[in-house]
Amino acid sequence: MLVEALGLLEDPPPTFLLGDGELRAALEHQVAGLGLGDVVRFSGWQPYPERFVVGASVHVVPSRHDAWSQSAVLAMGLGVPVVGAAVEGLPDTLGGRRGVLVPAEDPRALAGAIGAVLAGLCESDLDAARAYARRFTAERVAARYASMYRALAGAGRAADRPAA
Repeated sequence: MLVEALGLLEDPPPTFLLGDGELRAALEHQVAGLGLGDVVRFSGWQPYPERFVVGASVHVVPSRHDAWSQSAVLAMGLGVPVVGAAVEGLPDTLGGRRGVLVPAEDPRALAGAIGAVLAGLCESDLDAARAYARRFTAERVAARYASMYRALAGAGRAADRPAA
């Protein structure tokens, strides 16, 4: 969807595609077929994707299925505007003007939103996006998991004790 959307833009921006998988060869072929070889870079899997996201003009999440997008939240935390497909959990993640939602499977809408963000015509509430992302820092998530594990371990011990 993203490659097709880039092909619809009059002046597509330099784009890094992170990740790897079985679709890479087909995507490389699509990029070449659309004449986007000078614009799109395949960077493969990256252990520190924030290096590619920080300072970007827009982060695109053209998902077909996505209960909760870690990459969208990473971009939000870094103050990068996010454009995403309105699938599964993305409307909750990007709601409240934290990002821009487009219909799924609609490369024209995706291209329009990307172009609008790049032109400064579509503004997200980046402060709200950062605040949302702060809810998911490694420290906060780890503390929540630890709390849940302690509660579950305590519940198991109480169930093993004989009744008085």
